Amino acid sequence: MARGQHRFWTTRNTRGRAIRAAIKASYAPAKKAAGIRRDARVAAKIKALIDSPAGLSAECQSWLSVQTGRPASKLSRADIEAVLA
Repeated sequence: MARGQHRFWTTRNTRGRAIRAAIKASYAPAKKAAGIRRDARVAAKIKALIDSPAGLSAECQSWLSVQTGRPASKLSRADIEAVLA
């Protein structure tokens, strides 16, 4: 940074913050759509694996934990069925 540029730090930083906020807002619709697709994919995977002797994958357990707000080790079959309903 050249000498004296410290005076313009606030201007530069504020402009950068506005640009980052606009970029984040432009990505929001795509991220929302991706989340919906992921939810559908994981729900289908859980329905397919719920009766398998191997159990659920780590991805499924993590997703269920987020949906229920409970640790994966504490989830019961009733919790899983409630999320899928």
